[in-house]
Amino acid sequence: IYADGEILGAVLLMTPIDGISEVLYDLNFTYAGIAAGALLLSLPLILWHSRHISGPIRRMEETTRLIAAGEDAPLEPIRTKDEIGRLYTSFLQMKEALEKTEALRKDLIANVSHELRTPLTSINGFVQSMMDGLVPDDERLEILGLVKAETQHLIHLTSDLLELAKLQAGTRPLQIETVAAESVVRQVMTSLRAMAEERGIDLAADLPEKLQVDADADALRQMFSNLIDNAVKYSTEGGTVRISAALVGDTVRFEVADQGPGISDEALPMVFDKFYRADTRSSSGTGLGLSIVKALVTLHHGEIHAERNKPQGTRIVFTLPRKQGGTGFAKK
Repeated sequence: IYADGEILGAVLLMTPIDGISEVLYDLNFTYAGIAAGALLLSLPLILWHSRHISGPIRRMEETTRLIAAGEDAPLEPIRTKDEIGRLYTSFLQMKEALEKTEALRKDLIANVSHELRTPLTSINGFVQSMMDGLVPDDERLEILGLVKAETQHLIHLTSDLLELAKLQAGTRPLQIETVAAESVVRQVMTSLRAMAEERGIDLAADLPEKLQVDADADALRQMFSNLIDNAVKYSTEGGTVRISAALVGDTVRFEVADQGPGISDEALPMVFDKFYRADTRSSSGTGLGLSIVKALVTLHHGEIHAERNKPQGTRIVFTLPRKQGGTGFAKK
């Protein structure tokens, strides 16, 4: 208490805190009860959410382990729209792609094994017969000719396999230049004319002289070589293999048509598959020629398909951009 600037005294107010302590205790107990109740109420939700997240992850982990071990790994989709569902969907797509790749790998190994085993078995049989003295002297040259033919088939098969592997791996660069299509076709026809005449097949070309296309000259030559060679082999005697080309918009359309027995509509989409033969009775070739052509056309950003040739035979049609651009090409 102040009076005229002097302290005269003081007043001290006091109250017991027992009541406040009881209030604080009740509040703390209430808060603790509320927290415990909230925890108990949220525990099922926490457990469900944990399983919702960890369950798919555990299944993906188990599936990954089975795939790594080369075992079958069935997996059911999860139809949710959250992050786990999207992750699970992406994992399923990856799994399906891996299974498709593995199936293709197994199929390729089986086909290659079959293609290699057949000539090797023949060579082994011929050589063993000669070693056992079962081949008369006047037949030795004939047998050696058969051995040579089977050996050449193996050389062509391994060469085609390596070529196709490089194309599919993208390790074969293209040297793009402006190529006179008519000149390339004439060169290929000259190299294959003797084989065609031996089979009674006529080669004919209908290409504009000034038709040009941006392409790798060696690759374009290989495309026509494989296509014409294939057409001659599957043509009937007295038939004609006709090569034609035309400018269609910004693309060049090439056609190689034969007058053979033709291919069924169901088999036409499969003629570009590795080791596929529409005529199973024919053992000529490696079964990779059209696969290589398709890979080369794709590398040039072109398209290719097979169709019926009227009145009979098969026509292979492929288109290439007249002018190449963008990345992935080396210009000469």
